[in-house]
Amino acid sequence: MKHILSFVLLLFFTGGHVIAQKEGNIWVFGVNAGLDFNSGSPIAIKTNLNQAEGIASVSDAAGRLLFYSNGMRIWNRDYVPMPNGSDLVQAGYLTASTTQAALIAPIIDSAGKYYLFSLTQATGSPSLPKLYLSVVDMNLDQGRGDVIAGRKAMLVDSILSEKMTVVAGDHCNLWLLLYAPDANVYRIKAYEITAAGISNTPVISTLDPYTIRPGDIGVMKVSRDRRRIVVTRGETNKANGVELYDFDPATGQVSNRMEIAAGNEAYYGACFAPGNNKLYITTENGNLYQYDVSLSGIQQIQASVVYLGNGKSDIKAGPDGKLYLAGDYGTDVLSVIHFPDNAGIACQFQPNALSLYNRSTRANFGFPNEIHMPLPLDTVVRSADTVICTADSILLQIDSDAWAVMWNDGYYGSSRVVRDSGLYTVQYRTGCTWHIDSFRVRFPIYQVSFAADTALCLGVPLQIENTSTHITTWSWDFGDQATLRDIPDPEHTYREQGVYTITLTGETAEGCTDTATSKIRVVYFDLSLTTDSLHVNKGGEIILRTEADEPYTVTGWYPEWFFSDQQAVSQTFTADSSRSYQVTAVSRDGCLDTASVRIIVRPRVYLPSAFTPDGNGRNDHFRLISSGAPVRVHTFMVYDRWGQLLWAAHNMAESAVGWDGMYHGEPAPVGVYFYATEIETESGDRMMLKGDITLIR
Repeated sequence: MKHILSFVLLLFFTGGHVIAQKEGNIWVFGVNAGLDFNSGSPIAIKTNLNQAEGIASVSDAAGRLLFYSNGMRIWNRDYVPMPNGSDLVQAGYLTASTTQAALIAPIIDSAGKYYLFSLTQATGSPSLPKLYLSVVDMNLDQGRGDVIAGRKAMLVDSILSEKMTVVAGDHCNLWLLLYAPDANVYRIKAYEITAAGISNTPVISTLDPYTIRPGDIGVMKVSRDRRRIVVTRGETNKANGVELYDFDPATGQVSNRMEIAAGNEAYYGACFAPGNNKLYITTENGNLYQYDVSLSGIQQIQASVVYLGNGKSDIKAGPDGKLYLAGDYGTDVLSVIHFPDNAGIACQFQPNALSLYNRSTRANFGFPNEIHMPLPLDTVVRSADTVICTADSILLQIDSDAWAVMWNDGYYGSSRVVRDSGLYTVQYRTGCTWHIDSFRVRFPIYQVSFAADTALCLGVPLQIENTSTHITTWSWDFGDQATLRDIPDPEHTYREQGVYTITLTGETAEGCTDTATSKIRVVYFDLSLTTDSLHVNKGGEIILRTEADEPYTVTGWYPEWFFSDQQAVSQTFTADSSRSYQVTAVSRDGCLDTASVRIIVRPRVYLPSAFTPDGNGRNDHFRLISSGAPVRVHTFMVYDRWGQLLWAAHNMAESAVGWDGMYHGEPAPVGVYFYATEIETESGDRMMLKGDITLIR
């Protein structure tokens, strides 16, 4: 079973400006050189690149390298060229010595897709830089990324310089900034990038006119607060200098040009300190300067310049808040400005402070262009804590319009199925909002089960063994309207036969419930013992037969000594006396039953046909003689042939003595007389016996 977990809890706070999370944590530059900032401090790595100047590299939100480019070609995370990642500019144009040759920007609201801008160099032929666009989809090539077919080397603009950068706008957008000195004026073009794409018409800021064409070489950088732009110019026989501008991230407009350095040197690298108030500049002669751009006027800014030491490459701010640069071209060490917000030597510029991977890796002029993300207006923090009961998986799902998705384990999708307990954290964007969602999932290990017989004899208590695990409460339903709670191993007796469903509902300490059921057949075994007659004469044949509605086995007869075959289903024997007989049997379901029957053996009653009351002590009385079972005489009467009563006995004592042949004290005459007697057997049966008797003297 699968459970879906989404959010109902929403907490939010307003976030500040974010240039990037960890998208800029891995730098690729120079000759096989690179730095990895994911541990907090830079660790030198070896890459696969040979580039003099402009480079761009991007990582995911967790800091894992995605791809990098020199503007002509793209390499994936494995440092291998993407299959469709070459020929990114028009044939004949190059990017090898463009100061800012490549720039990467996310495609807003499109997870895993990026714009790659390639800017051709101003030297050589043709010499007017052009800007090209390619689109990289990280979902291609099994997650290693590739350029989308048909969306490569698309011309964006021309007649440019070698400078470009990107900055977050105020409305969940980006501004692509291009420096385009043309037609004797200074111009900066700002192309807006939104979720709808790249605008066709840039915002153009026309600045001061010039008489000598400004140098195409140099860089353009934006301060951390997005309010200042610096442009360096440095090229032989052209107007060299350092320009400082105000920038409006809401409109893309550039204004208030200040030339804070001009003419003396070929200016190359530039970088604002994280606090925005200090600006660092390098020259092709190898000088590193600091300016205080928090001052109010151009003269004050110019006067604040401090020479710090040797610096010849571009300058780049690291995720650790320090600035990095190369002291000279082709060196295998980097210099570091440890506290760039401090004035003058207090910034602690340290030449040759960081060694690269080995001597075969070198820094040249360029570092990776900045990675800027759209500015989130709010940061939404949401959390969900759920216990998944009776399920083998759960679908974790975030907003369907999420982009720039990154889970804590590197997964990119907006939904995922998980089967293990744990904390799952995801960061992503929707529109202008940055989200941090946490899912705490618990799959309790428990089982609801029990063991019981599937067949039960009626009247026998049912014993149930509870085999559940990690269950704290139990509720039983025995299927006959009887229930029981909080007894793990219950006992129950059914009152009627039938088929019943036993249901156990168990609950864990976390509140998970589950049920287990089992059917039980309650059977009634009815054994009967029959005979042809309940009354037989002594010595008569008796047949006992056992019967039932289902198969059974006889286990014994009583009296045991009377029956030699204790497992016989029937018995045949002769009657000797009245008694009860009993048989026990077991059914196929193991149910026992006992049946019994009492056989009355009729007594043998003898009345003589003649008697001689002559006093000789033999046959002197007419009386009833019985054998076998005892009898009780109720009445015993003798009549003459005319129906006159001559003698009667009304109790056992008189009956036992009998008629002595006398009538009114005188001997009765010889002759035939008639009798009638009523007797009762020990079973309670009454019998009337009649006949005649001859009196002989």
